[in-house]
Amino acid sequence: MGRAQAVADEEWLDGEFLRCADDPERFNRVILAAPAFWSRQRELSRSFVECRHTCAPTGNGVGKTWLLARLALWAFHSHPGCKVVVSAPTLGQLRGAVWGEIGKAIRSAESNGFPLGGRVGSETLEHDESWRLECFGQGSVESKSGRHAADLFALIDEASGTPRAVDEAIDSLNPSRILRLGNPLRPEGKFYEACQLSADNPHINVVRIPSLESPDIHLPRSPRGMADATWLESVRHEYGEGSIWWLSHVLAQFPNEITEGLLAVEWLNEAARILYVPAGSRWLAVDIAEGNAGDESGILGRDDNGILRDEAGLAWECSNRWSMETLAERVRSMADRFDVEPGHIVYDAGGPGADFDNRLRAVGLSGCYPYKGNRLASPELAERYANLRTAAAWQLRKRLDPKRPVRAFEGKRPVWRPRQPFALPPELLNRYRAELQGARYRLAGDAVELEPKAELVKRIKRSPTFLDCWIMSYALPYR
Repeated sequence: MGRAQAVADEEWLDGEFLRCADDPERFNRVILAAPAFWSRQRELSRSFVECRHTCAPTGNGVGKTWLLARLALWAFHSHPGCKVVVSAPTLGQLRGAVWGEIGKAIRSAESNGFPLGGRVGSETLEHDESWRLECFGQGSVESKSGRHAADLFALIDEASGTPRAVDEAIDSLNPSRILRLGNPLRPEGKFYEACQLSADNPHINVVRIPSLESPDIHLPRSPRGMADATWLESVRHEYGEGSIWWLSHVLAQFPNEITEGLLAVEWLNEAARILYVPAGSRWLAVDIAEGNAGDESGILGRDDNGILRDEAGLAWECSNRWSMETLAERVRSMADRFDVEPGHIVYDAGGPGADFDNRLRAVGLSGCYPYKGNRLASPELAERYANLRTAAAWQLRKRLDPKRPVRAFEGKRPVWRPRQPFALPPELLNRYRAELQGARYRLAGDAVELEPKAELVKRIKRSPTFLDCWIMSYALPYR
């Protein structure tokens, strides 16, 4: 009886795999015991079955990697003798996100009474050499370039970041089905090109899935980790609806340019029209150059509402002739003049500023903050910003945006209120407009990255001392 039941179970299992051969949604629900696809996942899975090449620009939190893993397993187990390759831009993404989801799905099927079979390796799943699923990364292009089969499925996660060599190697395999999906980060590469060609190529189908269409977008908190109302409000406040981050990560649209201006021209012009109203904490930022008639060193003071000023003038000085001792004395003088405590003085500790703390101590300023823009101090910052310089620059961007509200409290209830616009003296805007309008940022996956200073210097033909000081003044809370 036991043997007969085992044979019957095996025959039923084989029959169920046959019934799922053209139905990844059934495979996911019955075999993997996973939640049903939501509508756009269902549309994407049907496209993968029916179209040779599917491109899916997606926003965040729509379940793309979860879906990719299940489509990869469906392709492998529903097509005997097939080859399946899965890829991602980095080995960490491939092993951690994609292969991690595949492993979860395999274990779910086993606990559901559907042992999928096959030998599971660290980055492979196979029945034999001719029937296997494997990871395909940049380090394996040459060794795996000979993988061919009548049924060959290629699934590429975070397709905007895939190295060109990997894309071309995958195309050379002549896949019978290929799926590229991910945030549309930049207007270049195979992912972008395929999306652009889809209008004239009947073999390419584009399924765009914005975060705004997440089935949980109206819930305060998604029970399954998808994009929800709280997340949406958070990223709206952090990045702004006009940013390329919002365009790529929420609306699932390719930006027109690889980079975008850090500070909008209209924000700068409005800031130059604002009457300065002193408020909040006072900060000094010190950019340090070699002197000797080369690049300028600069000292900038600000509070929450604008560049500091008094009857003697603005809290801004610069020179390319100061010695380190003179610069420290000028910092001391400005700190006294505007009553700035040493803990609110930030100085560039890279390059010529490496020993500047001793110069400040010599003039009575102890406890100033040494700023190094190329580092990050906390993992949570690394998820949003490429480095400390970018984190500080982004706080400047948010403060200058006249439409961005500020959080306040009515009793214990948080509310968002309009904020006093930041005041930038028009003479400073006119003098430093090239560097203020010229600064750009780009996307680095989920994070933003301020372009390297050398790129801005190359365009404006000088060091952006004023901008560097202004950015640096927002670094202290993010150290």
